[in-house]
Amino acid sequence: MYKTFIITISFAAMCLIACKQKEMKQSRERGAVSSVQKDYVRTDDSKRLAYWFPEKDSINHDLVLAAEPLWMLGRENDDADIFDYDYQMQWQQECEKSLVLCFDSIYPNSRLSLYEKTDSMVNVISRFFAADADETTMGMVINLDLENSFLSYKIASMSKEVLDYEKSFDTEIRKWNELHKRMNEYCCGVVHLDWFGGSGAVPVSIATRNIICRDRIADLQNILDYLKNGVVPSSWSIESAMYHFQNALKETAGKVTSTDSMKEMVSFYDKEDETTYDSIYHQVLDTQPLLLKTAKDWIEIRKGLLTAKKSPKQEFPYDRITSVMLERMAKTISESSEG
Repeated sequence: MYKTFIITISFAAMCLIACKQKEMKQSRERGAVSSVQKDYVRTDDSKRLAYWFPEKDSINHDLVLAAEPLWMLGRENDDADIFDYDYQMQWQQECEKSLVLCFDSIYPNSRLSLYEKTDSMVNVISRFFAADADETTMGMVINLDLENSFLSYKIASMSKEVLDYEKSFDTEIRKWNELHKRMNEYCCGVVHLDWFGGSGAVPVSIATRNIICRDRIADLQNILDYLKNGVVPSSWSIESAMYHFQNALKETAGKVTSTDSMKEMVSFYDKEDETTYDSIYHQVLDTQPLLLKTAKDWIEIRKGLLTAKKSPKQEFPYDRITSVMLERMAKTISESSEG
């Protein structure tokens, strides 16, 4: 961990120096980046990342260029494919090429692994965009959405690393994608009801999506720690964790209201708003049982996979790893209704 910290700090310093230089030394691979830059439209093209971050692009065009494939997640099909396993793996590979290309242009002789290179790059790019970020509502929406792309890449990259150790884990990843989708639908639906009519609804909703991503990243790290070193975290029993998960669903559903007084308040401003509120409300209620069922199916898949790879020191490692994740998701569900 200390080695990785030093590497990251060193790499960040190099990137800051690069920001102040008009040109950096280019390796052979960097020629590919330069050829792309010549055709790169910086203005009047909302499909390019530089259009949304002109100041960042003027500071360090190379980092913006490296970040663009990550930002493109789901944009071509209006997010229709973001939970599709095959799409995610293909997108991850495309992003990996861009990130490694940028890293190697700065450290041409680096002996870091592919995962270390891409992880260092994503961390540096994340900090670069987070620095002096626009705090207006629109600015928060754009930056939180970009952060979601970075977090999604980490999930895809770590999932690929898990697959390097256990090929059959693709079944877990596919089921997680379904669970991830249900979590987004439910938690973001609750947020939109809680913030209905307020300007904070969209940024808070995206922030909630990012929390769910961080939950999964922590879960994948626990899985990797287990597969690599047999390390299993301490936790509640799986039964207790599931109880907390179900209780979180029950409590948030109880806080979501569709009372006459709420409808009257909403319809006072616009009748169409009343219809929209009702639509979101019923979507949240319909999603709740689907979320619970998907979570149970996901647990059963993990039970088979992780028990098969159990450590001699742990009788039921899947219980501990999965229960930790359930507790995280229960907390995220509860906080989605707290505004």
